[in-house]
Amino acid sequence: MARSQRSKIPVEDKVRVVLSVLTGEVSASEAARRRGVSPMAVGKWKQTFLDAGT
Repeated sequence: MARSQRSKIPVEDKVRVVLSVLTGEVSASEAARRRGVSPMAVGKWKQTFLDAGT
């Protein structure tokens, strides 16, 4: 059985993406398109980031 070849995105890159979304620099959809991931992935990163701050 073949495993999918997903690339591991470094945490630092995820934080940069999330911060660009939170500051309004780009939308989550645009950030996802630029990074080559789904908007849902960016949403999960954002939620993880916000949860870690509490």
